[in-house]
Amino acid sequence: MQTMPLSAEVRPEEIRKFLKMLSFKELFFLLTMVFRKSVN
Repeated sequence: MQTMPLSAEVRPEEIRKFLKMLSFKELFFLLTMVFRKSVN
């Protein structure tokens, strides 16, 4: 069984619309998630 190819095409105006929906706190949370250690 093969996996489905994942390709997302996001236009700059879509990113701007998404960022306007987020508050600063939520945006900060999303950015810090990338740098967190995984808890086992």
